[in-house]
Amino acid sequence: MNQLRRKFISRIFKITISLILLMGGSLLLADRVSAANVTVRVNIRHYSSVQDFSAQPGYSVDEGNYIDLSWNNPTEPVYKGTVIRFRTDDYPLHQYDGEEIYNSTGTYYHHTGLTGGTTYYYAAFAYNQENLYSLGRYVSTTTPEVLPEVRAIIKTPKNGRKVGGNSLTVMAEIVKGSISDVKHVLFEYKSSSTDWLPIPAPNNPDSSSPYFVHWDVSKLAEGSYNLRAKATDIGGVSDPNPPYLTVIVIKSSRDIKAMVIESNPDIEEWANREGERYKRVKLSNSEDNRVVIGRDKRNSLTEIEIPRGSLDTDEAILKVIINPVSLPLAQKWIRPIGEYLSVELESGQTLLANNRKATLVIPYKDEDNDGKIDGTNIPEKRLIALCYRGGWRMWKRDFRVETDEITNIFSITTGHLSIFGLFTPIVGDLSNVIVYPNPFKPYLGHTEIYFKGLTEKTTIKIYNIAGELVREIENVDGETTWDARNNSGNKVASGVYIYIITNDEGNKKIGKLAIIK
Repeated sequence: MNQLRRKFISRIFKITISLILLMGGSLLLADRVSAANVTVRVNIRHYSSVQDFSAQPGYSVDEGNYIDLSWNNPTEPVYKGTVIRFRTDDYPLHQYDGEEIYNSTGTYYHHTGLTGGTTYYYAAFAYNQENLYSLGRYVSTTTPEVLPEVRAIIKTPKNGRKVGGNSLTVMAEIVKGSISDVKHVLFEYKSSSTDWLPIPAPNNPDSSSPYFVHWDVSKLAEGSYNLRAKATDIGGVSDPNPPYLTVIVIKSSRDIKAMVIESNPDIEEWANREGERYKRVKLSNSEDNRVVIGRDKRNSLTEIEIPRGSLDTDEAILKVIINPVSLPLAQKWIRPIGEYLSVELESGQTLLANNRKATLVIPYKDEDNDGKIDGTNIPEKRLIALCYRGGWRMWKRDFRVETDEITNIFSITTGHLSIFGLFTPIVGDLSNVIVYPNPFKPYLGHTEIYFKGLTEKTTIKIYNIAGELVREIENVDGETTWDARNNSGNKVASGVYIYIITNDEGNKKIGKLAIIK
């Protein structure tokens, strides 16, 4: 009985081995197979293998991680081709195992699209015209762990804040590398029950600085959410472990049009169909406060900085409205350009305490950088910033202002909160010309004195206190500068100087400026 059993098993092994040989024979790595005390001797025909099989890892900005494979094929006339397969857990067992990446007669393959810090196991099998395969030749290598050149962190909102609204500004800043190294920044969020998800916003990922998106949290369930900004460098390498913070989404009932808030989050931001953008932020008197609002349809930010010690109370709610629908009328001599910023404390405080000064940054539109406000023929040099305060019944200026025509912003330094706007003077009017810095102090880094808000064909004459003409600047349009030198090119002395500004329509403005060296 045992003899019949052994003969049956032997017959099965012979049939199995025959089938394997029909497939090329390379599944067997030995010529003896033993089972159930039966030894079967098999003559397996193996085709010649490739030689000098090698792998060289690398990385390039355009392709990312790659591995260059090279080998020498058999020289027999019956050689037909070479197949290469790979795995990332172990070597392929045979010519059908793993993923095939090559099947031809060459001696080189450039394997791209690979993951950094991963070991790749390759096997090469040559085969002849009878499709008999060789034994495998094996090689493995590990791709480099390439770290990104950039990193971003969320700057607003801050960690632990309660947030709400349908258009919350989420803004990130680059803390490793420079903006020129950044391809884009992807904003992501997750709850305790989800993986990281991209914030649904049309500009996410954001490919230009400043990096921000608007996040509609009004549709999310209340609770804690992690928030992060994943930077990718120009080589396509993303930050594998960007830092994150946590915010708490809360619901609020409100009338967007009436701007009525019934809840009390730390930060709440809404946008309505009338074009208003509304933000409420809880301020702390014990720290410097920075409020950032991303602007729609442009890559710019409105910023409000209120330093510590500015409040009459420990905490206060700041209410900010960009381009409010209801506005005071402008005087006849000024023309609005549609950029307004309303800033107020809900406590009713209008003057900052302890002589503190707030900084307001208001952007204007000149996306094509032609020196004119987009959609108009108004030169940006003619822009002026004014404010409207209760009791004034007019727009005027009682604050310091600086402009940056590269980034297209007005930076206002003020000790009071109210409504601010950007305007251009009607041609011929000189009543709101701005002269700064005044006093002029070279030891503080001042290099020029600016005259802004000028009309066409303006002349500026500057006199010393004795009434002697020091400098004359003619045919000015919009703005000009004085380098504190006289008509002979010599630097003027410290003292008080009188400037007289006139234009060809007979308008005149007289003022004083001081130079302190």
